[in-house]
Amino acid sequence: MMRWIVLVLLVGLAACDMSGAPLTPTVEVIPTATPVRDEWTRVSADGVQLSVRPPSGWQSITNEYGILLAEHAGMTGDTTPHGILVYIFVQKVHDLGMPITEGGNLAWDVLNNVTQRQEYVGNSTVTDTVAIRWGERDAAYYLLSDSDGNYTFVLAMVMPSAEKLVVCNITTTAEDADRIREMLPRILENVMVDGAPLDESIDDLLPDPLVFPEAPAETTDEPSSESTADW
Repeated sequence: MMRWIVLVLLVGLAACDMSGAPLTPTVEVIPTATPVRDEWTRVSADGVQLSVRPPSGWQSITNEYGILLAEHAGMTGDTTPHGILVYIFVQKVHDLGMPITEGGNLAWDVLNNVTQRQEYVGNSTVTDTVAIRWGERDAAYYLLSDSDGNYTFVLAMVMPSAEKLVVCNITTTAEDADRIREMLPRILENVMVDGAPLDESIDDLLPDPLVFPEAPAETTDEPSSESTADW
């Protein structure tokens, strides 16, 4: 489902870009005052307040689940992004209907289940899920490659209520896959959850470089809605 959410949001970005319409509401300028541009994109998703400051020159758009950041609007063909796409969203754990280990790393439980279910990852190649302790929060991540040429890094962290996850999905092509490791700390240091910045830099918690799995061979079958990762 997330794939289609991202595609719809990209269509919205492209439409705004083509029409010249602003991506955020305009502010009425008072003649005697100097208008100040709010650089943060904000959304309330399932009761969680997400705020993201996009990198310079990037575009952002929101929906009821979270915030999409796009280095460039539009897609190459139907499924491959221009540059890097970042989708940060809130996920209720119980809505997924997955088995959870009491007292364990909830982010690892959820992502590990996701990587084993074809309705989420399709025919993609996925790494093992890695559990990490990010500041005061449990977190986990995995890497994914698909036959459409998408390379995806998925990171989830547990909210204090232990009922929701904040998930960061970063997708690009083989050409820009090495840039995910470079961009990730810069993006996350400009994310706030419920008004507070994330605990600390994630830079020291990830391998350098990120090693993506080998993409599966392309098939001659008709593409399906499950051919790229939902997460």
